[in-house]
Order: sequence, then structure tokens, then C-alpha cells
Amino acid sequence: MTKGWVRSALAVYVAVCGLWLLHLNYARKISTNVLDLIPSGESAPELAAVRDLAENVQARVVLFTLRDPRPGARAPAAAARELAADLKSSPAFAEAEALEGDGDEEKLGRALYADRNLLLLPTWLGDQERDYARTGLPPDRYATWTARRAAARLEDYLSAPEAMSLEQLLPADPLLLLAPLAAKARALGGQRAPPPGVARVWSRIRASPLSEAGQGPVQAAIDRALERIQARDPAVRVRWTGVNRFAAASRARIEREIKLLNSASLAAVLLVGCLFVRRMWKLAHLVPIVLCSLLGAWTVSTLVFARLHILVFVIGSLLSGVAIDYGFYIFMQP
Repeated sequence: MTKGWVRSALAVYVAVCGLWLLHLNYARKISTNVLDLIPSGESAPELAAVRDLAENVQARVVLFTLRDPRPGARAPAAAARELAADLKSSPAFAEAEALEGDGDEEKLGRALYADRNLLLLPTWLGDQERDYARTGLPPDRYATWTARRAAARLEDYLSAPEAMSLEQLLPADPLLLLAPLAAKARALGGQRAPPPGVARVWSRIRASPLSEAGQGPVQAAIDRALERIQARDPAVRVRWTGVNRFAAASRARIEREIKLLNSASLAAVLLVGCLFVRRMWKLAHLVPIVLCSLLGAWTVSTLVFARLHILVFVIGSLLSGVAIDYGFYIFMQP
């Protein structure tokens, strides 16, 4: 009678936990974004700078270069326009523009001016916060300090000769968001000419490059667009870069290492069991103990917390060795 009640209780336990886990939306419940590991109220300048850089719009830029390696071939402008159109039609991308020459660079400059507050203001504010943190002044004086510093910087710039080239833009850009970029563009333009026979595409993704939405869907959209280009013109070679590409590669490497460590741990446990347990097949009795423990841990964690990071389950898988230890202890009893 006692065994029957225990088995019934275990069956109910497994059914309740299984139903709870089946109805969860794991994309919303479990986060893979490394920024979620930083507390929202963290005020350390270093961590605040990391969060600002990762969430900045500039970190979502993805750049492409298209080239036809055949001798004497011209820049594949048509392929660049096709790539930009395919990326723009994807929900993973917010913008995409083909850059074929000076006229397109001027168009990009106009777009940058139109969205200067969205693209450049977060970086400017981050610089002011970091510089103010070094002064050691109280937080309530930050606004006054920033306003006076911006006014002094604008006054100094107006007395410089290079201000004459931007005199029409300064009334709409008193924070001088575009002036440093203009100076860098002039310096780069005088040092290195654009490579011949190369077409470029500038794009911006919607999601953060450190989140799953900024990696998997973006990579899928890029793969589909590149397949269309290769099918139309196999000679075109495409290279691309972005923060999301490096983040995805790092994430894939971490996943491989975790799988390797878990497999090595399991192999070590089985090796120890083979050496010290006479009837190895009886260790199969430990499987229900481990599985029920993991099932309960997943259920309680997802039930108590509104959102969890994937590292919680990684560390939990390491702690599953406790269930194995208890299983060995019960198994060794007379």
C-alpha cells in the first residue's frame, strides 16, 4: 500500500512538472543576453559603459563589401543594391543602403545628420557620464556641469577655423555630434582612397547584437540574401562584419565547451562506477533520481522567477552531481 502511494505521488509530481514546463514560452522565460547578467541598478562606471556600448545603435551596424575578383571587373553595384533590398525586406534589419560612390556617401551623411540624436547622442552622453565620474562631484550637479561644458566646448569650436565649414549645421547641432565625425572622415579620405572594384552595403539590425534575436535571425536573413546573390552572379565575393557575428561565434564556442565538459563529467562518473561497482547495470536505478531532481529544479526555478539567464541552468547542471551522490549513497545501503 505504501509503495502504491509513493508511486502515485511520483506520477503526479512528474505530470504537474511536465505540464508546467510544456506550457512555458522559453524565448521569454530564459535569456541568453550577457547584458542581463549586469544588475539594472549597477552604478559602476565600467559596467555602465559596457551596457551603453552594447545597447548603442552603432553596435547594431553590419557592414558588407562585395567584389568581383575577375581581372578588369567593375564594382558589383547591382549585386549591392539587390543585397540591400533583400536585407531591408527582412524583419531582422531596420535599415540597409548600398554605397556605390561619393553620391551614396553623401546620402549616408544626410541620413546620419537626420538621425544624429538616435545614432550619436547615446555615445556623447556616455562620454559625459564617464568624464563626470572622474571629477568626484555629487550626482545632483551633473546636469549643470554638462550644460556648462557643452557651452564652453561650442564656444571654443566657434573660434576655430574648421567651424566655418559647418556654420550652417551648428545651430541644429550645438552639441557638436557631427564635427568629430567630419574631421575623421576628412582624415581618412586624405589617407586612403576607396578600393577599386568594390561595392559596399551599410545596414542596421533591429535587436541587440548580444541577444538571440540579433544573432540567429540576422544570420538566417544574411544567408538567404547571399544565396540569391550567388545564384545570380557566382563570381561575386561577399565579406561582412558586425558585433553580432563575433557575439554569435563566442556563444557557439561556449556551448561547445559546456557540452564537452558535461560529456567528460558523465564519462568520468561512468568510469568510476565501472571500477568500483560490480553489477554496473544496477546503476540504471539512479536515472529516475537524477531526472526527477532536474525536473523539480527546472519547475521551481521557472515558477519562482519571472525571467532566468541560461547560466542558471548551466550551473544547475553542474549541481546535478549532488543527486548522483545521493543516488550512490542510497544504492550502497544494505
